[in-house]
Amino acid sequence: GNFLYSLSMVRLLGPEIYGELGAILSLFSLFAVPLAILSLIVVKTTAAFYGRGELEKLGSFLRSQQAKVFLIGTIGAVIIIGAGPLIQNFLKLDSFLPILFLGSIFLISGLSTVNKGALQGTLAFSSLTINSITETGIKLILSVILVYFGLQLGGALAGPVMAAAAGYLLASWQLRKIRKNSGSNEKTSLGTIWKEAFSPVLLTTLTLTIFFTMDVVLVRHFFAPLVAGEYAALANLGKVGYYLVGPIMMVMFPLISARANNGRSYLLPLLGSLVLSLGASLVIIFIFLFFGQPIINLLYGEKYLGAVPYLSLYSFYMAIYGLNAILTYFVLSISYYRPIPVLFLISLLQGVLIFFFHQSIFRVIGVNIIISALYFLVITIFILWKVKSKPTNFL
Repeated sequence: GNFLYSLSMVRLLGPEIYGELGAILSLFSLFAVPLAILSLIVVKTTAAFYGRGELEKLGSFLRSQQAKVFLIGTIGAVIIIGAGPLIQNFLKLDSFLPILFLGSIFLISGLSTVNKGALQGTLAFSSLTINSITETGIKLILSVILVYFGLQLGGALAGPVMAAAAGYLLASWQLRKIRKNSGSNEKTSLGTIWKEAFSPVLLTTLTLTIFFTMDVVLVRHFFAPLVAGEYAALANLGKVGYYLVGPIMMVMFPLISARANNGRSYLLPLLGSLVLSLGASLVIIFIFLFFGQPIINLLYGEKYLGAVPYLSLYSFYMAIYGLNAILTYFVLSISYYRPIPVLFLISLLQGVLIFFFHQSIFRVIGVNIIISALYFLVITIFILWKVKSKPTNFL
């Protein structure tokens, strides 16, 4: 769904405006990192109440969390809008309107995260699927219509905002029976939420998100609009290999976690995940190396052919990123948190080096590759150190 949305916007907006959209969405990905932790909290707590049949406590919990998230989301939206002039200047936006959309979608996404987490926690997967399809469809259809009729960047951003609002309202309706149960005033303290928010999970999510988005934001700042738009489209297409790795990580994480908790060996699942990821990435690199021009021409159009020389190189960067993501989730799955702060600092180094070394797109991608290789080396050393101290479980 998101890929179809991006593909549609690439073709309808053109490189200059799509560069703005890509930078704004990348920035939102950074702002939205705490929502991943919020989702985890809601899913875990909802599942616990639902599993014990404590529906009254569950209803009260959801009401209290909605109120808290609305307050925090409003504050966050105000901060984003307040910092709007700085963001507008840094991203070289022609209008302040995208900043208003950015603040709005932050608030709505927070509320929607609570509802979707509750659907997942109560095992309402059919409702969750309907919600996801509805939201994706509305985002795609509305954005295409609004952009087609001339709203350009505003239309491309209005679609996701209205889709998020529709998804929130639909999920609220889907949860109506649970919300009617409001017996005991069950509350989860904000202290618990903040404790989770500063956990290794948040730091890990932020680390991987920085690698995924920071280059697009900085290229928008330092390069001409046309080049920035080509790079945003390049990044979107170059991440195809990583999207193929996603299901591998979804299977690997619980499998290794279960084996680690039971004292069983987890070497084979890790090696299997790495081999599958590397194999898929090599296939993508090969395809882009020899067929990059017709692929970009087919998907994006002639306006984006300037990105062809960088496509296979960017795919190589994403291949390393995929391996890094697997190793990062691996250390999380075995509750080995020592590397996380160091890895976070390495991710920040990417932005620092791009800030100083951005003479060309080749230089930017080169920085991405060098920092990713450093990340791979460091996390591998940490893992080998862990294996040396406790070799039994690993082998």
